[in-house]
Amino acid sequence: MTLKEELHHLVDELPNRELHAAKRFLEYLRNMGDPFLQALEEAP
Repeated sequence: MTLKEELHHLVDELPNRELHAAKRFLEYLRNMGDPFLQALEEAP
């Protein structure tokens, strides 16, 4: 099983009440290395 398949499996096993938190965390991880998004977050 690939790492992505394992992650999909973990998401499938999450209780519904945890899905929003998991989505926010995965979006955070996805956006961590995006310099444009970092600049937007740091803008006044």
